[in-house]
Amino acid sequence: MADTNRRFLLRERPTGRIEPSTFELVEEPVPDISDGEALVRIEYISLDPTNRPWMWAQDTYLPAQSLGDVMRGLAIGRVEQSDNPAFPVGCHVSGLLGWQDYAVFGPGARVVRLPDDASIPLTRHFGLFGHIGITAYFGVLDIGRAKTGETLLVSGAAGAVPGGALPQAAMVEMSMPIGWASWWKPSMKRLRTFSWMNVWWVIS
Repeated sequence: MADTNRRFLLRERPTGRIEPSTFELVEEPVPDISDGEALVRIEYISLDPTNRPWMWAQDTYLPAQSLGDVMRGLAIGRVEQSDNPAFPVGCHVSGLLGWQDYAVFGPGARVVRLPDDASIPLTRHFGLFGHIGITAYFGVLDIGRAKTGETLLVSGAAGAVPGGALPQAAMVEMSMPIGWASWWKPSMKRLRTFSWMNVWWVIS
């Protein structure tokens, strides 16, 4: 295990393009754990559109991030040290662990243990097997209760949930998903990527 923890701290709230001055890269000692905590070595960080509103001063669906804190971000990593039997050393976890090499989390943290299944690449838990897929699945089948023969209009269809996993969830019940997107090129690229030949797209 390394002795240094590299961390990207949020230093300013961008009003235009994100610049190098938006962040500060610092090197600190790898943190120690306390009772009930675990230390994770980050292996993957997901860079998502939601990172931008997280930099705002206003609250979104999460409280606004404070300046000087490590940049909030979804990450996947391996537990290196643990005082929590639910997260033994060697297991992989996913959660809002931030843009850093190492993170410590305790009981109640928004961290989940990933299944020990070598057939599933770890990065798939950022998408179909993570919050993206869960949001789409339960949104369509549990809350929306899509039924065979119904038509489902999907707004923001170039995004990860509505443009990626949600149409697939809709087709589980043989519903007809119609995607609504505002930009032609990325929408058509997504259509070609997933070969959804039975998905209609409305480009506004």
